[in-house]
Amino acid sequence: MKQIQTKPKTFFRNKVVTKKYLKEILFWAFRNFGMARAGFLSDSLKKLGFYYATQGGVSISIEDLKIPPLKTEIIDRTKKQVNNSELNCIRGELTEVERYQQLTNQWNTSSEVLKNKVVYYLKNFDPLNPVYMMAFSGARGNLSQVRQLVGIRGLMSGPTGDIIDIPITTNFREGLSVTDYMISAYGARKGLVDTALKTADSGYLTRRLVDVAQDILIRETDCKTKKGILLFNFDDGSGNTFLLKDRLIGRILAKDIFDEQKRFFAYRNQQISSLLAKRIYENKFNKVLVRSPITCELSRSVCQTCYGWNLAYGKLVDLGEAVGVVAAQSIGEPGTQLTMRTFHTGGVFTAESNGQIFSKISGQIRFPANLKACTGRTEQGDKVLIVENDTKIEIVNFKNFSIPIFVKKESMLFVKKDQFIKKDQIIAILAKTKQNVEKKEKKEVFSSVGGEILLDSPFFVKSIKTFNTKTNNLDGGVFWILSGKVLNIPFYAKINKYKFENLKPHSNLATIKLITSKTGFLKLFKNNNTLTKNKEISLKILVKNLILKNSKIYKKKSSNVKFNSHFPTNFVLQTEQNKIFKLHNCLDKTLKSGSIIGEEFNNSYQTNLGGLIYHNLLNSFEIINASDDEKIDSILFLPEETIRVNRRVRKVKSGDWIEANTQISGSIYNRKAGFVEFEETGGIVSKVIIKIGSFLNIKNDCIDEKKYNNRVFFPGEKLLDEHVINQLTYTQIVRSSSGKILLLQPVFLYEFAKNQRVRKLKNFKSFSEINYRVLPNKYRIESNENKIIQLVKRKLVLAYNKNDYVGLEARVAFSEIESSKFGLECNVLENIFSEKNFPNIIGLNNIKISTLFRNNQFIESNTIIGDINIAPKKLTTIKQIKERKNLYKRKLFLVSTKDYLNIFIEQSNKINSSKKFIKFGDSITKQFLSCYSGKILSNTNKNILLHKGKPFLFSKGAEIFWKNNEFIKSDDSLGVLYYQRAQTGDIVQGLPKVEEILEARREKVFIRTPRYPGIIIAPEKIMTSAVKTRFLYISLYQKIKYCEFYPDMLINENTFIIPGKPLNTRNASPHTSLKYLNFYYKIILNFSLHEAAYRSLRKSQSYLLNSIQSVYSSQGVDISDKHLEIIVKQIGSKVRVNTIGQSNIIPGEYIYLQHINKINTVLEKTKNSHYTIDYYPVLLGITKASLVTESFISAASFQETVRVLADAAIQGKADWLRGLKENVIIGRLIPAGTGFNSYDQISNLNVQVGKKVSENKKK
Repeated sequence: MKQIQTKPKTFFRNKVVTKKYLKEILFWAFRNFGMARAGFLSDSLKKLGFYYATQGGVSISIEDLKIPPLKTEIIDRTKKQVNNSELNCIRGELTEVERYQQLTNQWNTSSEVLKNKVVYYLKNFDPLNPVYMMAFSGARGNLSQVRQLVGIRGLMSGPTGDIIDIPITTNFREGLSVTDYMISAYGARKGLVDTALKTADSGYLTRRLVDVAQDILIRETDCKTKKGILLFNFDDGSGNTFLLKDRLIGRILAKDIFDEQKRFFAYRNQQISSLLAKRIYENKFNKVLVRSPITCELSRSVCQTCYGWNLAYGKLVDLGEAVGVVAAQSIGEPGTQLTMRTFHTGGVFTAESNGQIFSKISGQIRFPANLKACTGRTEQGDKVLIVENDTKIEIVNFKNFSIPIFVKKESMLFVKKDQFIKKDQIIAILAKTKQNVEKKEKKEVFSSVGGEILLDSPFFVKSIKTFNTKTNNLDGGVFWILSGKVLNIPFYAKINKYKFENLKPHSNLATIKLITSKTGFLKLFKNNNTLTKNKEISLKILVKNLILKNSKIYKKKSSNVKFNSHFPTNFVLQTEQNKIFKLHNCLDKTLKSGSIIGEEFNNSYQTNLGGLIYHNLLNSFEIINASDDEKIDSILFLPEETIRVNRRVRKVKSGDWIEANTQISGSIYNRKAGFVEFEETGGIVSKVIIKIGSFLNIKNDCIDEKKYNNRVFFPGEKLLDEHVINQLTYTQIVRSSSGKILLLQPVFLYEFAKNQRVRKLKNFKSFSEINYRVLPNKYRIESNENKIIQLVKRKLVLAYNKNDYVGLEARVAFSEIESSKFGLECNVLENIFSEKNFPNIIGLNNIKISTLFRNNQFIESNTIIGDINIAPKKLTTIKQIKERKNLYKRKLFLVSTKDYLNIFIEQSNKINSSKKFIKFGDSITKQFLSCYSGKILSNTNKNILLHKGKPFLFSKGAEIFWKNNEFIKSDDSLGVLYYQRAQTGDIVQGLPKVEEILEARREKVFIRTPRYPGIIIAPEKIMTSAVKTRFLYISLYQKIKYCEFYPDMLINENTFIIPGKPLNTRNASPHTSLKYLNFYYKIILNFSLHEAAYRSLRKSQSYLLNSIQSVYSSQGVDISDKHLEIIVKQIGSKVRVNTIGQSNIIPGEYIYLQHINKINTVLEKTKNSHYTIDYYPVLLGITKASLVTESFISAASFQETVRVLADAAIQGKADWLRGLKENVIIGRLIPAGTGFNSYDQISNLNVQVGKKVSENKKK
């Protein structure tokens, strides 16, 4: 018989091999044929690729960049849409935010359309184009870069990640203009900065992850637990879905699976291969319970079965595998990769599609009979129908062929019932599941015109808050400003002009009278304004004139400046007591009490010898309050030599007595005899202090130290009953190299005369001389022969009682005593009028002052000095004048002829007589469009009288700062609009978000979280002093709870509330949720302490796991769940001790839940509840978890080394060296890999030796 030869099985695929498909081929080969053959295949593919790349010689030329011919048409169409949006905003049909949103949406859409045109052309007509081949094979580049090369760059992101609303309509093929280049610079700079900073952030994240999980090893084969976690299809909210079959590969089943006919499908502890995962998916199992590191019952490690496959080899993980480090690197490494992603896109903004549905055919829309919908408004300002239930709509074409479209709840429909639509027209936008790249922001709206406010009353609801009046716009409406001139007028001004009067440039609109309250001389001052270069006029009354008696002023010889009060630093003052003061720059300035006028030239109180200074401070500060310096009346000076050294001192020692001119170090010698002391900094001698004086040897040790140590003795007193003191002496008992001695140091006392008041009136002290300290108390002066140090300075100050001169000001000036001889005087003035401050109060155009008195004329109190006349700059006719007053302001509203518009028309107009307002672009006749917006005052067939104005639209939820009929100035803030703003969704948002979750940071914004479960029955308004909307919900136990309703709450009627799930956002606060879940399980469901903590921690771990996975998957990164589970286990497995019971645990200590449960089990056997430990679950961030780990060596090597080691030493901790890091630091073999069993064998050896010894003893 012939042997039948079987041909080897071959595989044939006729398909373009892209980067993604290449991954699939290699994974298939590795799974079916093993490592060696998969390696051989990859090498063969590499050679093949390089061979044909060399043969092909593919390169990119500028001609390969094909620009779509429709580009100009698309850009023109978009510009037209943008102009329409601007027009609608002017007409008050769009808010500022909606206009901005439309702009970004329109440019983004046009950019997408261009990209699709390019891709369609290349795919169908030029598939061998090098750009297309490069981008779509995955070799280099992506669609975002192709779009910039041949489409348009579009909208760019700015420095803060927000979008600049000026698009770049050119591409790199055409070249950028200077403006385009400047806008692009933001994104390019961001890329360069990110290279350094974000890579470092990602590396630091990896380090923290490794630190927290390094001690997690595979230590046993099976922990025998029956617990597990449920896996299901996971949607990250941005359109990416993790299928169940992909999540199951490499996991172990936690329980048996049965199909719908109750037939056995898969058994517990079975490994899930790709084939089994596929079968599970095909049989439509929605959820599968699998073993997980989170539920593994081993202490401080994970078992083989709970971990599952080692994903690198596709088989069960080995014992001793360091899975914690693998998990940390698997999470940290994509952060580094994603950091690089932004660099080459140059900050170009691309918004994710919101799930828009477009029509595939032209036809008619048909709505079902059960459709429930309400009207709404999109972020772009389009009116839509919001669907209230899941439904199906149909498009019927002209051949009576229908296409069904399924629409989910809360989706927005852009079409109406029975409407005819064209192909590719937008039909609906699906409801957003998660806000990934959007953040809530507010935009302040400013008025571009001044005038009177008119609110459409049906649209606005007012609520008055304490200290702050706001009008809350709950439903949206139009806000009109009728143009006119708004002026701030003081309450005491009299209005001179009335309605229908002509207002000329020099005529007076209003008058203010100037009246003095004091008696004195009128003074007119003119000051130069450096900003406006005009002279500002101010009127003052001289109330008092105080002259410094017998004072003389001299000019310095070195100064060539003429005698002028503006150069006072060149002059000196001689007082009656012949004291000389150098004058400070304080003339012609308004001075406060305590202002320093001059400083005395005084050679007294100087020293060039070192020493210690002690001040005797005054208790009373009645003379001066405004100065920071302290006044003194005496000084104690203790002479010492302080020598700073910067080398080792070998010649003398601390405690030696040395004579004068002794060498201390190098070329340094002392000047006086004394006792040596060293002052050290960081263990090194920095100063040598020589205490000058004499000493007495103490023969016996029975001396009374309290009597002689650190005491001052006066002349005539006796020391040790035999030595008479001749001068003030400070004594100190010190230990010298020869024994105990009594050190005697001379003390110098300087006393000063009390502060002298040079000129004094009843309530006005005028000038005073004050002693000021130069150096602080107990200051040590260093020795310096060449430097003289002033101990005290005497200054001349202005001093008066402020309470007697409220509203007055003081000025110092020169007074002419004789011809060419001057003294010093102080003038007390009342300010009547200052042009500098007046325009800020009134805010007017033209101010004229007319006075009835001359300069230096004497005036009685309560006399009218003159008038201030307020006049306009331009000629105008007042058509209407209105006035409004409140507690703080008085406003005047002038409507002139320029604010009205008379429209004369030959044909009969089309404006309805009942219409109150007309907007820009409204048709008045068939041929005539209005160029203005405003309020219609009169409307006849041939004439329309219009009061010009501007409409502003405020959307739902906006805040408005004004009431109806109030007057507003141009550029004042109208209110605030709230909106969701798109942001660039790169890793700049992704990596910080991952870090925020892993560090378990608390939310910055307040998240409203319920504590009890229940169902919302009905929102109910309760009228109180302040109107508040409340809602009530009923709990599961029929207890009615009231809670205040806030506009940001995402709740509806009959909504079920879950404890810990937020009401006002989709992202929960993990800490608050954990706290409320623990309360719910422990108090409401009456679970045990351990069970409540375990369940609440498991829920929180599950939330954290999904949060991290959604951030990474939204960036297009796949991370296996098991890696995240290991990290999350470390974050959420500990509890904090509240009360310690009969244990020796410290309150506030963080302990594993499993460990504390075992301790409590032992304590419970005492049958006394007071003996057990009370605790509550906590979430620790990865940094905190690393620092509170049981190994203090690992924690100390991470951060806060001194604190961690000090705590460990105080508590007497022992480190059992379980983890990798501790063993590396100590220098032992790490207990992973081949070293896994090393220490076990050593311990077994010890046990065996012990048994043999005991046997010998028996024998």
